Amino acid sequence: MVSLYVLGSFLEERISHIRVLLVFLFGGIGGNLISWWWYTRLGSPSVSAGASGAVSALLGAIAALTLLGKKEMRGISLPRLAFAVILVVLPRSDASIDLAAHAGGLLCGFLLMALLSLLLPESGSSPRY
Repeated sequence: MVSLYVLGSFLEERISHIRVLLVFLFGGIGGNLISWWWYTRLGSPSVSAGASGAVSALLGAIAALTLLGKKEMRGISLPRLAFAVILVVLPRSDASIDLAAHAGGLLCGFLLMALLSLLLPESGSSPRY
């Protein structure tokens, strides 16, 4: 929940609340679908629950905005961003953590934010992506 608060409020200052909600919801759904596909492919289908894939999608959106240069992202440098991404997908000893959902959410958040930035630029004097 702390990660959700930190990443969500950081994004809400830079993009609209609706876009944050879209990235969170669809990133979470996408992350869970990728997790289901991954573990089914490995022969051990499982059901996972939680919002960690959706929170990872918010980090993916921040990565997209940073790498695409669409927004002023003070406080985010490439080394910090890389470190955060590594922490999200780094294997841990706890088997109950769904790393496929984390990686899937990260990827979905990145792709969704890039798509939203290209297809639906916000109107107004200064564009908010």
